[in-house]
Amino acid sequence: MGNWDGEWVAFRLADIYLPDPREPVSALATDALLMGKLVGYSDSGAEQEAFSVVAVSAEQRVIVPTNMLRRLSVVEKGP
Repeated sequence: MGNWDGEWVAFRLADIYLPDPREPVSALATDALLMGKLVGYSDSGAEQEAFSVVAVSAEQRVIVPTNMLRRLSVVEKGP
């Protein structure tokens, strides 16, 4: 994947590992596409950077499997 720290990424609500996907935005469908800024990584046993920490708001961080993220281009995230 390379180092995407600080990059904007997108993922489905259902891909959130922690907290429970129903907690942050329970009104959305589980296939809703969310975006946020990648702020860190977490390992899983011997697998490095298996999970990513994504800031979806100033107060909310979620953990998403790194392989479920899609890097956003400048056009997609806007000015």
